[in-house]
Amino acid sequence: MGRILLLFTIFLYSAVLPAADFRVVDLHYKERHFKNYGQIKDLRGEYEKMIATCTLTKQELLYAVSQVAKLDLILADYLPDLIPVSKEDRKEASEHCLSAVKKIEEISQEHYVMFSMRCLFTRYRRAPMLEIIDLNGRILEILVKHNGFAVSGVDGGDYYRALGQLRMYRRFIGHGSFFDIREAEVNIYKPGQVQAAPLAPLSQKYSGNDYYETHFLVGKYLVNRGIIDNRRDLIQNALSLWRHNIDEMEFLEEVGEEKFLERQLENRAMKARMLRYEKIIAPCIKKSDWYSCIYDSELKHE
Repeated sequence: MGRILLLFTIFLYSAVLPAADFRVVDLHYKERHFKNYGQIKDLRGEYEKMIATCTLTKQELLYAVSQVAKLDLILADYLPDLIPVSKEDRKEASEHCLSAVKKIEEISQEHYVMFSMRCLFTRYRRAPMLEIIDLNGRILEILVKHNGFAVSGVDGGDYYRALGQLRMYRRFIGHGSFFDIREAEVNIYKPGQVQAAPLAPLSQKYSGNDYYETHFLVGKYLVNRGIIDNRRDLIQNALSLWRHNIDEMEFLEEVGEEKFLERQLENRAMKARMLRYEKIIAPCIKKSDWYSCIYDSELKHE
């Protein structure tokens, strides 16, 4: 009798949970009504509310958690290129992302690794020395545990970009724990081969080349390779690549191109990042000691 009552209670509880309807919250995400940290965090909370209160299929849970993680990355990775975001807020968003994506580890290894690596990297870039050892261990655990699984190239190859940027992180005078320029090269060009696919809830299809993150990281690879091989021409190529993309983004924003505007915040952040790198590297490349100028600039922490 007790078991029957328990089953009936579970059935009754599940029956009152509403089915998932993302239309309203997706509209806010798509139309980008958020303008600051607090508004983005509030939108993140709306997705979390649906995770907590709705009956979700595995695919719906994967989608909702992915949206939470994307908003956390906007808070921790993109927004600081556009407006001041405190270290505490960036850390909170990164750790929140890592906690959220645990829910999808068994549903999609690709999404789990992709978001985990990117969220950890936002912490890694700004972490004090005492936190680096712990972060190294957490990154290594993810890499080892999920090594060798099949990758489909979701979000325009973001999985490859996540690994590529990790392998190019040369903090502490070029000796980052995971710095490996050959591994970076293996991953950094793969997003450019990812075919256009829907990016819900946005209306356009996006290929790997439609992400300006791809072109920023290719330029960063060329800079690192130029430093390692003592090749000024590769660094000139990086500057040319960034300048081309900066000009393209300015044009697309001016004419109101829909694909650009759908990811306007991320695109503006990439433009600001390219401009910052260009501002540092362009004067260096004109000097006789260009190698040291770039190597010892603030970019050594990135």
